[in-house]
Formats: sequence, C-alpha cells, structure tokens
Amino acid sequence: MKNRKQPRGFTLVELLVVIAIIGILIGMLLPAVQQVRAAARRIQCANQQRQMALAALNYESAYGWLPAGSQHSTGGNNNTDLGWSWRALILPFLEQASLASQFDMTLKMNDPINVPLLTEEVGVYVCPSDTEINAQFYNMGGISTVRSSYIGNGGAFLNSFRPQPAFPQYNAVLGRTLDTTYKGVTIAQIRDGTSNTLFSGEVVGYAVDTGSEFGVRGDGLGGNFVWDPAVYGITNSAGFVSATLSQCRTGHGLINPPDDPRNIILLHNSFASNHVGGITGAFVDGSTHFINDTIEHNQLTWADFQTNPGTLGVFQRLLGRDEGQVNGDQF
Repeated sequence: MKNRKQPRGFTLVELLVVIAIIGILIGMLLPAVQQVRAAARRIQCANQQRQMALAALNYESAYGWLPAGSQHSTGGNNNTDLGWSWRALILPFLEQASLASQFDMTLKMNDPINVPLLTEEVGVYVCPSDTEINAQFYNMGGISTVRSSYIGNGGAFLNSFRPQPAFPQYNAVLGRTLDTTYKGVTIAQIRDGTSNTLFSGEVVGYAVDTGSEFGVRGDGLGGNFVWDPAVYGITNSAGFVSATLSQCRTGHGLINPPDDPRNIILLHNSFASNHVGGITGAFVDGSTHFINDTIEHNQLTWADFQTNPGTLGVFQRLLGRDEGQVNGDQF
C-alpha cells in the first residue's frame, strides 16, 4: 500500500513574499482611490454651486433682479440695516423654503426672533472638502452663526463691490445695496454675458479675533475686521451691519494665496479652497468650471485698467460683468 503524501503548506518565505506583494499593490491603489475621492468631492462642490447659481436665476425671474450680496444704509451703520446676505435671500429657491419661512427678514438679522436659527447649517453651502468649517461657529458679537464654503462675485477690482457713484469701479454681481430692498443687478447689466461672468467661488473660513500667530489659515489674522463667510449675514458687536467682504470677494485677490504675514489683507481677501490646484466656480448661467490657481492674474487697479484696459488678466475678466472683454476658455 502506497503512502499518501502529506499536503505541502506555504513556507514562511513564501508567505512573506505574498504579504509584500499585497502591500505593494495596496500602496499603488491608495493614491488612485484618493484621487477618485478628490474628484468626487470636486464634482459635488460644482453641483452645489450650480444649484446656487440656478437659485439666483430663479430669484431674478421672480423679482426682476439678482439678489444683492449684502445691504448697508447710505449713512453707514445704523438701525435701518437688516444685514441679510445673498445666501439667505435665495433659500426659498434652494428647496429651503421651510427654513426661510422661519426667519423674519423684515427685521434685523440679529433680532431675537432670528437669532436661534442662525446656527442652522445648510448642506449645499458646505463644500465636501471643507466639512470642518462649522466646527467652530462664527462669534458675531456674542451671537453664533454658521459659515459657508462659498463666496459671491464682488467685481473685478479692489472695492468694486461698493455701489456708484462713489466707486465708479462697481461691477460686482453680488455687491452691496444701500437700502433694504436688496435690489441687485439685472441680467441686462451683465453685459459680458452670463457664461463669461463668475457668480460664486470657494473661500476658506477664518476664526477671526482668536489669535495672532501669522502664517496659518484659520489663526485669527485680521484683527477686528470681519472676513468670515457667514451664511445668513454679518453684524458687529454693536448690532450694526458689518463687512460686505463676508459675502463676496473681488478679482483683486488671488486664488489660494500663500500664507504670508507680510500681506494679511491679500490672504484674507482672496478665493481659496481645500481642493488641490485651484477653486471650483459657478457662472451666472449655472455652468461650473474648475479655475486653476495658475490662471493669468495681473491684479490691476481701476486706475490701471482705465489707462490700459488690454492688460486685464483672465481672472479679473471672470469677475467683471461689464468690462467688455470676453474670456473664452482660458481658465
């Protein structure tokens, strides 16, 4: 009778080789998985901004004009300022009518009736790559409010979100209004075309007034000035409407500028995101594009533009609604 051979098992060396091969394959796979996840987050981010742009167009269809980015009185900060932002105004057109109906937008944003609702996060306003933006609410003079990953188009130049006649460079899509009508620009005033003009872009939230260490986003740079992109609006500790720059950014800033203590204003007054290489932006017509941070950008002032309009960079053209220069597909 023949002896049966015992089944031969794996040697220790063979097991180690197999484990090493599996480790190499996992190491090769992880970057690809991360890239797929990053791409998925960018797509979702773009879809959310598309919803906002389309909501603004529906707002325009209902009222005849786009929402104003923010509201100030003609005399500066006083008791006629209500403080609502463009994000609050388009809530009913974002399938958020139930939330919008709980606010009384005929009263000041920080009225006791409205305050309990200011911590209500709206998912469409939070980029999937920026989920920690509301880990710490913005402290609005003792009142907590949520923040947004998105910011409106405040025009091509420094201070171009401020209305005429004091600021002739006013060419914002979501700029400031000087009364409580929140009457923004009309589609006809976007003379460069809705497909050539940015509606919104991404922004990094800052925890203002909480620190002084330079060089790190979210470290509290900027002193007492309001930079945080609060969803519903901004008032200061006295209860007056505060900075429009909590609702928009201009083309003077860069995209993802370097953290540099020598230029704090530029750091804060710029578009930025947690996506690698640029920001996602929505255009007024509802289309979306990824805008690389290497885009041509000359940071022209209004005076420079008046002297030599042809030197206006592509990025500033995207934010100007009526400067007369078409962008093409250069971004």
